[in-house]
Amino acid sequence: MAVASALNYVAIAVGEQGRLGEQENLLRKALTIYESEASADEASADKDGLGKILGNLASLLAQRGASDEAEQRLRRALAHFEEALGSEHPRTLIALGSIATLLSGKGDFAAAEPLYRANLEATERVLGPEHPRTLDLTYNLAVMLRRKGDFAAAEPLCRRVLEARERLLGPDHPDTLSSVGSLASLLLDKGDFAAAESLNRRVLEARERVLGAEHTDTLNSTNSLAAALFTRGDYAAAEPLFRRTLEGWERVLGPEHPRTLSSVGNLATLLSCKGNNAAAEPLERRALEARERVLGPEHPDTLRSIASLAVLLREKGDYTAAEPLCRRALEARERLLGPEHPDTLLSASYLGDLLKDQGDYAAAGSLYRRDLEARERVRGLEHPRTLGSVHKLAVLLYSEGDYAAAEPLFRRALEARERVLGGEHPDTLATLLNLTELLAKASRTDESAALRKEYTARVAAKEARAHNGRLPA
Repeated sequence: MAVASALNYVAIAVGEQGRLGEQENLLRKALTIYESEASADEASADKDGLGKILGNLASLLAQRGASDEAEQRLRRALAHFEEALGSEHPRTLIALGSIATLLSGKGDFAAAEPLYRANLEATERVLGPEHPRTLDLTYNLAVMLRRKGDFAAAEPLCRRVLEARERLLGPDHPDTLSSVGSLASLLLDKGDFAAAESLNRRVLEARERVLGAEHTDTLNSTNSLAAALFTRGDYAAAEPLFRRTLEGWERVLGPEHPRTLSSVGNLATLLSCKGNNAAAEPLERRALEARERVLGPEHPDTLRSIASLAVLLREKGDYTAAEPLCRRALEARERLLGPEHPDTLLSASYLGDLLKDQGDYAAAGSLYRRDLEARERVRGLEHPRTLGSVHKLAVLLYSEGDYAAAEPLFRRALEARERVLGGEHPDTLATLLNLTELLAKASRTDESAALRKEYTARVAAKEARAHNGRLPA
């Protein structure tokens, strides 16, 4: 089995260079050799080695969008590790964690969470509460809970891991900085932009000092700070950081590496949000053409590029070009990921936006309701994405003049966003403003005036806090 083991290591090296097609061929060849030799001499079969190859192949398949085959391979790897090493061996637990991560990536948080917790409990029992592997798993659970929208459960776990890593490893250790970045992402999701920006700057400055400006971790941190500034609406500060990240990836990894193409897409999105569609469109098309060529026409990143280009074309008013791209992305995601995957629902919502812009409110409403009902079922009633869907349906009904149907949806979104995101989060303020405008249109002047006063006070308080807490760029 030495040949198969060697192929496995070569495949890992090839994958680090972004040559994913070659990596998959090598791993499948290694797997065939292992399985052939194991069937010839089952007694001496290396179950551990077979599990390693299955795990590596599964990780690659998940990266390339073949999540169903990836899950099947991971479950086989888990069975081999359990048989060869036992249920609480570190490698067995790693395979269990990989299945949880895959399920989380598919948006199946209900199935993923108990696996994350079982893995963490077993690891904590075997290795102790502050072993690096235990802290890794606590970190992974926190990330999953953040993606699920359960910020209240995620934040104490993030802070626990960060405190332990700072104490045990030091403030500039790579794992500590990863924990700082994770907490920054959580705070960004919650709308605490000043705190998120401060943490992202800490990570970037430390990585520049320790690793250098073009280390991959440093470039990831540059992108994270750019994304935080972009989310806050500070496009002027975000743009040079997105450009720096893109130039760095092009130099370090080449113009068609997946990370480079992600940066191309990020810069295109920012330029589009600035209203510079003339500069954004060629970047979107560059990312799409390269992803189709390098990753294939139905890779998740390729479908993301199709969806992004469709959104840009819709914003330009080119509905004729946008609609077939919207439908292509939706059809592929439904077939590959399932009708209730978060990416599929996003595509359904994008198509609804396009149809609404064209005045087809009935078709748009059908898609918005599908999106909302699925998100309520899959992610829960108060996940931020669910509340976004509530808000979007309310806006559609308001646009149709159906104030009686729109008002309870705006109020539901507002009350839940205040509870989950806080009163000054941009999404909360958007809903508050829309409800204010609805009440004015409905001639409920006193109620509208009271909400307008509340909106103005919240915006002023937020701007004052941002000004007082802003760090120098």
